[in-house]
Amino acid sequence: MCWRVGVADWHIINVDEIIYMDSLLIFLQSLNVEKAIAVEFVCNLKYIRLNKYGHFQQQGKPGKYMGYVENVRFRYYKTDMEGNEHTLWFSKTFPFIGDYHSFLKKTDAELSVQAMNDCEIILLNYHQMMEIFDMNADTQKFRAMLAE
Repeated sequence: MCWRVGVADWHIINVDEIIYMDSLLIFLQSLNVEKAIAVEFVCNLKYIRLNKYGHFQQQGKPGKYMGYVENVRFRYYKTDMEGNEHTLWFSKTFPFIGDYHSFLKKTDAELSVQAMNDCEIILLNYHQMMEIFDMNADTQKFRAMLAE
């Protein structure tokens, strides 16, 4: 099944196809979220497949999701008025991707996020991210860290 968002084609995949779903559960538990709550939360998320060089997010388009990935590099870049792309950075080991500030403000993305490999992404919309942040004091600390 294909799901059109912005200019990128995202392919919805089944939850049992996600190899690293367990790592998101472990991450949530590291923030002292009870296992049963974490499992229920993760099972209600959307999962997509993105091809190499596909865009998770594009500058000027609404940034409706943050993504959770593992072991995939993403290029963050801006396009100037003349159409030239300027790479800002490549993601490292941090598993969350997206233009967080635009996501929080619910504005158009200020930059593009492009996959450097084929990947599977767990999607988190605004309400789901807020649900994580409101789970306990440790998840609130994570919110502060994510904003930096």
